[in-house]
Amino acid sequence: ATSTDGSYLVRESLNPPDSYTLAIKFNGEVKYYKLYFDFPTSTHYVGEKHFDTLNDLVHDGLISFYLESKASDYIALMAC
Repeated sequence: ATSTDGSYLVRESLNPPDSYTLAIKFNGEVKYYKLYFDFPTSTHYVGEKHFDTLNDLVHDGLISFYLESKASDYIALMAC
């Protein structure tokens, strides 16, 4: 089956045990991210950004992918 952009899957990782990986498709490519969970705050995170739900994390990632693919030149100008 062919998946569409925005499709994602969360699966258990082999290393380390009891960890998870997010596979997300955007622009025809699948990208993989190790997922982390902060028990004291009950939030999911990748890098420094924390999210209440996995859906919030995925939506933020899709928005970031879209902006990077459509507005990378503009974003680079803003960073100067």
